[in-house]
Amino acid sequence: MEVNNKKTSRLILDQWRRVAIISVLLLLMLISFLMINRGLSKDPTVKDLLYSYNISNNINYKVNLNENSFFDEKYLDMNKIYTASLIKNIETTFYYNYSNSNNLDLTYNYKIEGNIIGNYGEDTDQLWSKSFTLILPVVVENTNTNLININQPLDIDFNYYKNISDEFISQLHLSIEAVFDIKMTIELKSLDGTLDKTEVIEMKIPLTESTFKIVTSYSQNDQSSVFNTNIEEKPIDSSKVLLGSVLLTICLIVFMLTFRSLFAITKKSQYQIKLNKLLKRYGEIIVEVTNKINIDGLSIVDVKSIEDMIDIEEELHIPILYYEIKENEEGWFVINKENQLFRLKLKSETTDDAISNSRYKRAKATKIVEKLAPVLNVKDLEVDINKPKIKKQVKKDIKIVKEVKKTKVIPLKKEIIKNNKKNIEIKKEVEKTNKVVKTKKQVKKPKKETKK
Repeated sequence: MEVNNKKTSRLILDQWRRVAIISVLLLLMLISFLMINRGLSKDPTVKDLLYSYNISNNINYKVNLNENSFFDEKYLDMNKIYTASLIKNIETTFYYNYSNSNNLDLTYNYKIEGNIIGNYGEDTDQLWSKSFTLILPVVVENTNTNLININQPLDIDFNYYKNISDEFISQLHLSIEAVFDIKMTIELKSLDGTLDKTEVIEMKIPLTESTFKIVTSYSQNDQSSVFNTNIEEKPIDSSKVLLGSVLLTICLIVFMLTFRSLFAITKKSQYQIKLNKLLKRYGEIIVEVTNKINIDGLSIVDVKSIEDMIDIEEELHIPILYYEIKENEEGWFVINKENQLFRLKLKSETTDDAISNSRYKRAKATKIVEKLAPVLNVKDLEVDINKPKIKKQVKKDIKIVKEVKKTKVIPLKKEIIKNNKKNIEIKKEVEKTNKVVKTKKQVKKPKKETKK
């Protein structure tokens, strides 16, 4: 138990060492890259504040009513529900205010336009529209100012635009929803090109509904600052670049020297492959033990195959014990019955075994050739027997075979072999027919003699 625990702890320690070394190397490489980048990079951009500005928009309106016996008031304030048949007109004022921390040379212009939009169906697809200029474009050039105030009044004749939409509907016999969309557009620009802003104040008045609400939309406040960005170049910091380069070079050299050991992937030996197959297939009846099996005073019976061990296990109802004698080289499967020990050895292939196996394959291949050549009457048969590639590896003073190529019998002329096989089959059939004919003749002859 202690030996195996030491092996597993050593393996885990090796894995942690690999992970630690790789992590340290990657960290040092990252640090070196950052040092080189800092040494070569420019200083951050320097931003100088030029000015700050604020833009506020607003809209105010009241709905004047016709004389009626329902409302005592002459007008209704904003955000109410209005009855179309009682509306006389809508008094509206558009507000635009601009303020700056510094004086600038500015140019601005504004205009107010209206558009009757006829939408058809629930999807509000536009069917018809008609545009109106409510306030002609106004252009103003100011020099050395930091304040702009626009208070633009507008009197909207509600019934005029409603009658236009009603006439369109009645003449064409259409069912549409008409809206009067009013927009004030303000464009502001500075002569130095640092400021270019466009603001839109919008209100929508339904024209085909008996009762409705007026909807407005605009950005109330826009606060912002304008900076002058300057990039100051700095000479290369040679100390950072040199230190980062040296550190990066050392990391790369260490990584190249330890690459094989860090990423070494050992292939499983034939012994390990066989053992894994047996444990996977017969794991229910095989018990792995860590204590060394004491064979003193026991009569040992060596078993030829694992199938024989399973037959013994089924007969005696005693589990098969597995113990590794030499790590990755030799292990025992045993069944202990009183003073008798049934044992199956599992060993790794040695150099002598590999050579004997290759010689056996060579001899077997030559026998096949000797049998096939006279039967098939083919002279062009060759045997491709590669010499076994045996690489010597010193591991616990034992020479282990790494790879032995399989022996293959290669017929060079497959068509001739096929034809010869057919010819042989035809000959056999002819011989059978000849035998049958001969036997018939032998049977008929004695009958003729009796007649004479």
